[in-house]
Amino acid sequence: MKHLLTLRVRVAVSVAAVTAVALVLLASGTWIYVYLEDLEAIDEHLVGETLEIRADLAKGEIEEDEFAADPFEPRLGLAVISSAGPVLGITPSFPIEVVDLGAADFGFSIQSGVNSRWRVYSTRREGVIFVIGHNLEEFDDVLSDLASIQILLVPLVSLSTAWISWLVAGRSLAPIREATETAANIGINDLTARLPIARLDDEIGQFTAVLNGMLDRIEKNYLQAKRFAGDASHELSTPLTIIKGELEKLVAKDSLPEAAEDGIISAQQEVDRMHLIIDQLLLLARFDAGKASEDFQPVDLSELVDHKTEDIDLLSAKISLKITRRITPGISIQGDSSQLHRLFLNLFSNATKYNTTHGSIGYELAVRDGFAHFSISNSGPTIPAADKEHIFERFFQVDESRAASGSGLGLSICLEIARAHGGTIELLATTRGFTKFLVKLPLLLAT
Repeated sequence: MKHLLTLRVRVAVSVAAVTAVALVLLASGTWIYVYLEDLEAIDEHLVGETLEIRADLAKGEIEEDEFAADPFEPRLGLAVISSAGPVLGITPSFPIEVVDLGAADFGFSIQSGVNSRWRVYSTRREGVIFVIGHNLEEFDDVLSDLASIQILLVPLVSLSTAWISWLVAGRSLAPIREATETAANIGINDLTARLPIARLDDEIGQFTAVLNGMLDRIEKNYLQAKRFAGDASHELSTPLTIIKGELEKLVAKDSLPEAAEDGIISAQQEVDRMHLIIDQLLLLARFDAGKASEDFQPVDLSELVDHKTEDIDLLSAKISLKITRRITPGISIQGDSSQLHRLFLNLFSNATKYNTTHGSIGYELAVRDGFAHFSISNSGPTIPAADKEHIFERFFQVDESRAASGSGLGLSICLEIARAHGGTIELLATTRGFTKFLVKLPLLLAT
């Protein structure tokens, strides 16, 4: 699944999420700790008060004022109940319903009145039930305020850490962004650029250094291969010319047996085919070096394609092809006319070569979306779906039966010529018994 967020954002979100989880756990632990500690302090106080009251009762020192409101203990409630049932004394602020609930549940408990909650401790001694309670209003307020602060702090701290992480990640990833921009501009025509290295003592710097070393090796190997292709083509051209000349001399002799003459003519054809391949390799080598053409001039594309009509008529004469054409006049582009001639000749040649007897060829030149659109379709063998993505690769042949009739470089040259002119070429459709190519070339801008 494709990530929709950048690495920088994912780092910030991850840190914020981890921080939020840690803060929630810390806040929960703090809240529980405060709750238990405060409740324990209240319980100790209640036990202490109970012991004092029981001691006073044993001495017979409990009087009416023991049950009066204590200004120093406004949240404390006291009730003394006879085991027979009557209440011997009760603090005015102590709800009777809380007292009744506490008297029925000895030990510590939390009981709720109409508008209050109480921590209650009750015990029985010598036929008397002691119920003492602490109003939890202040206790609840403290815990509520603590929870509110924690609820506010968790998102604030999480967002703050996310922002800080976003800034830190941005600074940390800056060398990668610079390296990415540089790498995006490294192309076959210029392998000299190298990725910038901010520091060699960190992982990113070491990784960048390794990539630069790999680029050094790629550049070296590529230049060696390019020089070899160019040099080999030049070196092969001369001996092939000599061989062709010698073969022509042999054919010119009248004393050769017919079988020998046929063999020599066949050898001449192979030499011509090798010459063609060498010329194509030299052209591709110039494209690779970015030196295919330096002389672009305005070209009347409509006129150029119209002149190619004679070529396709000659190419298709032997197999009686039906030709349909539609050429919009006045379409001009900036380009190299000789290269464009080669581009269209290759397409016309393929449409004829890989056709069927009494088949058809149709082509159209028109203007769409600011580009000159040239489409050509032909009947004939279908290109398998698995071969579509390889059709423009060098030396690629759709099947072995075509290898003898071509070098596998024609469409590669068409692609390079289209790119050199700022355009594209694509296999538009290949259905049963039908193939169609589309060339797009930018129009000549009016001055």
